[in-house]
Amino acid sequence: MIETTAAFSMVSLAHINQIHLFYRGRMLNPDFHAGTESLEVALFAADEIPWSQLSFRSVKLCIEHYLADRTRGAFGFHEHELHPDFSSL
Repeated sequence: MIETTAAFSMVSLAHINQIHLFYRGRMLNPDFHAGTESLEVALFAADEIPWSQLSFRSVKLCIEHYLADRTRGAFGFHEHELHPDFSSL
């Protein structure tokens, strides 16, 4: 069970007509599992995040902002627009 505490990040992917919204929250119960859109879920310490295995650039961006805000001791709201990365084609 999660308690949502605040909106944290909005990432626009206009080229595919999507907006990804991320929220900060508190885990109230350590009982978690994969759902209909996840094959696997796990908790990681900040220095153990498997960056190369993250599926979405928006998720990586959000985690980077979260870690920076946490280090700074103040959380803000972050807005970004991601464009296609054709360098990997």
